[in-house]
Amino acid sequence: MPELTTEVERLTLVIEIGGMPVRVNTSDPGFLAILQDRYSGFVSGNDDQDAEVEFDVEISRTAFADPDADVSVTNHSGRWCLQRGDFRAEWEPASRTGWVRQTANKYSFDAVLRIVHSLVLAPQGGLLLHSASAIRNGKAFLFAGVSGAGKTTISRLAPPGATLLTDEISYVRKNGVGYTAYGTPFTGELAKLGENVSAPVAALYLLAQGPENRIDPVAPAEAARSLLANVLFFAEDEELVQSIFHSAFEFVSRVPVSRLTFVPDARVWELIDMSRLYVARNPRVAARSLDGEMMIMSGRDSTLFTLNKTATILWQSADGTTPLDEIVKIRICPEFEVEPAEALQDAETLARELASHEILQISEQPIPQPVAGESR
Repeated sequence: MPELTTEVERLTLVIEIGGMPVRVNTSDPGFLAILQDRYSGFVSGNDDQDAEVEFDVEISRTAFADPDADVSVTNHSGRWCLQRGDFRAEWEPASRTGWVRQTANKYSFDAVLRIVHSLVLAPQGGLLLHSASAIRNGKAFLFAGVSGAGKTTISRLAPPGATLLTDEISYVRKNGVGYTAYGTPFTGELAKLGENVSAPVAALYLLAQGPENRIDPVAPAEAARSLLANVLFFAEDEELVQSIFHSAFEFVSRVPVSRLTFVPDARVWELIDMSRLYVARNPRVAARSLDGEMMIMSGRDSTLFTLNKTATILWQSADGTTPLDEIVKIRICPEFEVEPAEALQDAETLARELASHEILQISEQPIPQPVAGESR
């Protein structure tokens, strides 16, 4: 008697985004090929590795009843139910397994991945952000804004040495007292997958287009509001919503947030990459102003230095808490009527030269100054 059932081959691949491997099982070779192409660079070469999430995907040959229905993410007895007009899915965190039923559409599975990653990140203090991000000189910079604010533009202007993480959705994990940004395959208008790499987050910029390149400080409350407005989170869950809320405030307390106004010109990246340096006067030097000239003697070898006008302004402003870009904007640009990007580049070069003579101290973090009478 012939067999009444036929064994269907199970095809598998692992998609790793943000350091989190997701195993996808399907019996449809065409859909598997779609995923391999869609997530190129994020597909693991080891299908047998442990996965934090595993989905069995069933491909439906017919459209759902309401293909335009909005996304819904709810939790029922520890099991997440995800649905939109083009997919239905369930995921159980306790077993780390779930299923997806969808048409053979790569964007449907994109949505499932985004939702599940947001659910995993929320209790860990991490975030999915509607922002572009890129790495330069080992540091990750995030660029948030509404549609049309310039996320794709700032990504397109990135210099050759920069590595694009995404022009649309940034993946941020909490890492001790700091944060790490990861590349994602979620693309915007640039239609270019990010690189599957990561780096510590150095700054978040709120984008605005204007007549000049400049960076302005943002008050903590405004920074938190703007960050929350750009968080991607879909679940109807009070506990996780509170986690996201508190995570946003913790993020802005640990990561510098500024408003970046820019023109579509690659020179804006000169401003971005130099904007978070702090400078402080070295307390071990002797300094006096004489007839408008600042005279400084090194405490190390008694070398005498005479500072020019720009160096004098920099020395007088170097309090350890005011970022170099603000010193340039408030003190140097009005004095010399120079473009902020050019002035900042010159100021950093000058600051590093003064630091090489131990006249100034430089750091990417604020530099505490000794209290009067306190030995250092």
